[in-house]
Amino acid sequence: MDLAQIEARAQAARSFVHHVGGAQFSLTMPPMAEAVDSIQAMRRADPGRPQREAILALVMDALRGWQGVPLGMFLANDDATPVDFSADAALKLFAERPDLMSSITDAMAEWAAARALRIEELRKNSASTSAG
Repeated sequence: MDLAQIEARAQAARSFVHHVGGAQFSLTMPPMAEAVDSIQAMRRADPGRPQREAILALVMDALRGWQGVPLGMFLANDDATPVDFSADAALKLFAERPDLMSSITDAMAEWAAARALRIEELRKNSASTSAG
């Protein structure tokens, strides 16, 4: 397996879909080292930066698309007109509906916690296998 194949499989392993309000948000988490570097860079660049802006930047980096997002999500009504995904549309949606960004952020945190548990299990299994 070459490096491109490894990267493709790693990216697929970091990708998931979050369902909220009848819509699907496609996300690809960055490699953990990249996420840590990004957070540290944001803090160094502007230590006083509001936490919401930093979280929004992480969500926008991970967000790859959506399906089933109607105009009514923006307007808080029942308008079912579909809205095409774009970064600008996502920023507008999260400005109008911070609850949706919060739901996505929670899903990203849950994904990261589950991944950390899997890594810890692999580490423990590896340690017990090499000790036995």
